Amino acid sequence: MHFITIQFKPESKEDLQMGVAYYEVPIGYIKKTIQGAIDIKTEKLKILFKDGRKFKFRRTADIFRFREFENTIWKLISVFINDSYAFSQPIKEKDEGWSVYNILTEFQRQRIDFKLFYTFKNENYDGGKNEWYINSYPPMILVPIGMSPEEVHSCISYRKEGRMPALTYYFYKKQSSLWRCSQPKSGFLNKNIKENEKLFSLIAKCSKVSGKTQLVILDARPYLNALGNKFKGGGHEVASSYITESNESSLEYQNLDNIKVVKDSYEALLLLCNTPAKYASYQI
Repeated sequence: MHFITIQFKPESKEDLQMGVAYYEVPIGYIKKTIQGAIDIKTEKLKILFKDGRKFKFRRTADIFRFREFENTIWKLISVFINDSYAFSQPIKEKDEGWSVYNILTEFQRQRIDFKLFYTFKNENYDGGKNEWYINSYPPMILVPIGMSPEEVHSCISYRKEGRMPALTYYFYKKQSSLWRCSQPKSGFLNKNIKENEKLFSLIAKCSKVSGKTQLVILDARPYLNALGNKFKGGGHEVASSYITESNESSLEYQNLDNIKVVKDSYEALLLLCNTPAKYASYQI
């Protein structure tokens, strides 16, 4: 695999005084290139990097054209990507990527107790091979023993995008497990279904603890976002629905904004970090 880097020679007095001969950056770090014009005779080129660095160039003499320089950079990036490890195993078919990951092998590595679960095939209701119940899930998922296929179907229908609770990590020493799912279609009335309540109860029973089992539900969203999703047919869990004589249940909101808000915050932070101190505004 080729490891391509690009070197930039500094001309600022500060860099020269610090003894910086050149900056060397892996070509894969480049995030974006932006061209522009300062005036009729002067062009500028800005290169943004994934680690937050920002290099600015300006050209007044006809030494080279920025467009040719920019095209050369992206040709090198194309070579870097195609030769990288992530692309060393080409995938021809749409769903062939799941052949790289074997869910049963992974859970064997985690020393899962297979007496507690069975494999549910992620196929459509007619057993076809071209359509999956849940597009973002692997070809099979593990379901607690005691859930019938019909009950699993109901749990799929009860979740947004069909993403029912799926086992993702298993801690064998305590038989505690981590599951992920999408929001329920509970609506304003906090509607639940008996199949979903049964599934949560069986998940709790998979833990090997003395006394009552603790079912902790973590909702990544802020509470107001979860509340607003009820207008779109979604909703949130109600912890009291899963409390029984042997189970305790709690619900915690993690207050993570949606990806657009996080991205805007990240870009604002990069802008602040790349703004000279005398021009920066630190108001929050």
